[in-house]
This record gives sequence, structure tokens and C-alpha cells, in this order.
Amino acid sequence: MCGRYTATTNIEELSEVIPGKFQYPLFTPSYNIAPSQKAPIVTFTDDEYHGELAKWGLVPHWMKNPKKPFINARSESIFEKPSFKYLYAKNRCVVLADGFYEWSMFGNTKRPVYFYLENHKPFAFAGYWERDREEKDLRTFVIMTTEAAEDVSNFHHRMPVMLNKQGVEAWLRGGRKEVLRPFAEPIKHHIVSRIVNSPANNTPDCVLPADGEGAGA
Repeated sequence: MCGRYTATTNIEELSEVIPGKFQYPLFTPSYNIAPSQKAPIVTFTDDEYHGELAKWGLVPHWMKNPKKPFINARSESIFEKPSFKYLYAKNRCVVLADGFYEWSMFGNTKRPVYFYLENHKPFAFAGYWERDREEKDLRTFVIMTTEAAEDVSNFHHRMPVMLNKQGVEAWLRGGRKEVLRPFAEPIKHHIVSRIVNSPANNTPDCVLPADGEGAGA
């Protein structure tokens, strides 16, 4: 699953993964984005890309307890569930990012591991959106997950669906389901400090290698 991620550069740089121009939402770079926080997403309607801030944690219209939103959804089964199938046609989105965290056991200790691309270039997560029940002008979103790519599988069996620029276009414009798969490009990683465990910590220190831990391939 994906429980934390990063968008550490300005919105213009993050938006390089979008294959078209759009109006950028106001956004402050974040090193520790957590569920319930607002982050930039992009949708595609009326033959145009649209950027805005949305709240991480999708609350479907049928959910009885809105206090337990979905932060992740399995890409392999979401099309089979009637409760989610309605999102596919018109509610696709991508979530702008440049890294994500997974927690893995090292001996008897669980440590956060940071995953990112070469040169920390931006990418996007495949997702879906739904209107917030209380703030109708606000969207909520969920991040799709898939089996872990080889570079991630030693630490976790699942990972978010990552998209490059071509994948973003295929998902938003065409709803191409084949992009919902493990990322094909190399993914780098390193162990980071446990300060990431608290969403209250949101500084560049979150993504730095932990003492004595170098970056991995």
C-alpha cells in the first residue's frame, strides 16, 4: 500500500509529467504527505487538463462511515466491484508526486524506506476522485496500487501505480487499464529517519538517508 508520499519541488516542476498545459493549483512542496491532507491532482475533462488541490482519502457516496475513507485501492479488483466501477468512466485522476515511503522490517525493527526515480524526476500516481460530502467544491482521491516492481519487492509486496508522461496520457485521456501495472523504469531507494512516522514532521530531513545508510539502486 501507499501511506505517505512526497511532492518536494514546485508545482511547475511536478507538472512536467503532464502532457499538456493547465492552470496550476497553489501548492507548498511537501516531504511527508499523509491521508486527510490536501495535495495536487490532475483530471481531464472537456479535452483539457485541470489541476487542483484535493483531499487524500476517497469517500464513496455509498459509504456509511465517512470517517474511514479509502486511501488505496487495488487496481486488480477495482473494476470487478460494483461499488467502485462507476468511478472508472468519469472520475479518473492522477496525483502529482516525486517519491513515496514504505515501511519494511530490518531485523526486529520496522524502518521507513524512501523510493524515488533517478534525479528525483516527477511522476504521477493513478487514482480516482469523488466529491467531498461536506465541501462540495472539494474532491477526495484514492491512489491505485499494484504488485511491487522488482526494485520495491524486497521491502513490500505492493506499491502505488506510478505513471510517466505517456502513462498519464493513457490513463487520463483513454482510461487504458494496461498502465495499472508495476513501474518499468528503475526505482531508487534508501532508508530514512523515523521522523517520517509522524505527519507533523514535514521538512527536507524526512527524505535524507538515515545515519549510516546510503542510497540504493
